[in-house]
Amino acid sequence: MTTSPPRTLQWVILLTSILVAMLVGLAAYQWVAAASLQHRVIAQRRVLAREQQRSASLHNMATLEVSLAERMARHAAPWTWNEQLPPMMAQVSQLIKHSGAKLDTMQSAPVVEQGVVRFPLRLTLRADLRQLVDLLQRLRTTEPVLGVDQMSIRTPEQGGAMLHVDMTLSAYVLVEGRLPGGARP
Repeated sequence: MTTSPPRTLQWVILLTSILVAMLVGLAAYQWVAAASLQHRVIAQRRVLAREQQRSASLHNMATLEVSLAERMARHAAPWTWNEQLPPMMAQVSQLIKHSGAKLDTMQSAPVVEQGVVRFPLRLTLRADLRQLVDLLQRLRTTEPVLGVDQMSIRTPEQGGAMLHVDMTLSAYVLVEGRLPGGARP
């Protein structure tokens, strides 16, 4: 004949089982919370890396802008593309690259002098709508001032999300409120 364990021993086993179940539940909860926190940390690191890349890009653009502004300030001869084209192309290339668009061609057009000096640059590129909006926002806030003179957008013949964009940008030369040669507008 088997005897049942004493009543106190049953209570001890029951309480120990409950305590073990609670500890297992607490450990599972901590594991889930740690995994969730780890995913958030990874996401924040990605955001930080993107912002660091954007900051470096802005620094590079600022350096190009200063280079162009310095050249414009000490310029005495008629304005030509020889001086303006390399920094402007580098600046526009950076803006396109950071918007995610794909540049197909970039071609300079003749300089226009009518009150201010305007350096037109013709571009063809491919971008989805989000990338195009990002590029236009970047163009709007850049210095030296870049304006969109003309833009046409075509959808691809075979479908797809990439738009074909032809645009003419112009850099306007006005350094610290002065026209070339130091005159005020």
